[in-house]
Amino acid sequence: MAGLCEGGNEPEGSLNAISIDAINWSGRKIRKHIKNDAFQTWTNHTLRGKGVIVYSDLPKANSWVSNRKGLSSSEWTNALKMSSNISAVRAIPGRTLSTTRCRHPDCSELETLGHVLGQCPKGELLINARHHRVRYALAISLKTLNWEIHVEVHCVSSDGSFRRADIIAINGRLKRALVLDPTIRFERNLNQATEVDIEKKSIYEPCLPYLSQKYNVLLNNGPPLVCCLAVKVQSQNSHGIILRNFTFLLIM
Repeated sequence: MAGLCEGGNEPEGSLNAISIDAINWSGRKIRKHIKNDAFQTWTNHTLRGKGVIVYSDLPKANSWVSNRKGLSSSEWTNALKMSSNISAVRAIPGRTLSTTRCRHPDCSELETLGHVLGQCPKGELLINARHHRVRYALAISLKTLNWEIHVEVHCVSSDGSFRRADIIAINGRLKRALVLDPTIRFERNLNQATEVDIEKKSIYEPCLPYLSQKYNVLLNNGPPLVCCLAVKVQSQNSHGIILRNFTFLLIM
């Protein structure tokens, strides 16, 4: 306790010389250290810590763990299991004595949580419905800002192949357009937004000349300047916490 004494002259163990503010500050610092150390230990687990590192990227979105807001007891429990990657899927060691492949008869992929939530044909209708809800929310938000919205837009790549963009949002006054293609991915690491950004740019950048001509959004009769912004939005639903990565291609 001597290190906390004012001036360092008070005898060791003297509580009268210890500032209450110093005690509180020291306590917060110790708790923060313990918390960070435990979190780092969790992230180092190969299986149980998969994707945990992304929680540090958006701490405010993790309040559901303590307040359970909007979740029933069973939903909250399942969300915790998903966050710890211990849901009852076959790829988790000890969950099955036979195969780790998907239990759906028309699917032979490895049954991981990411596969169940985003890839398995058994849940294809739910996966599509979730995607469409996100697309609708983005479209409505931009429409309230007086952007012209086009959904499920057919476009042609520079190599002649066909693509389909989820949303084309146009600001006629500014002659600016947004190509939006929301995608919902299972959380893995902090580089995921960048990886999705590169993936989506490779798909839609070849379509920009076609879209620029179709919607007349070129400036100064020159080629469009393309900027890409990856935005991560964390959403809470009955499946737990899912990180949603949206990629915006900006034509200016």
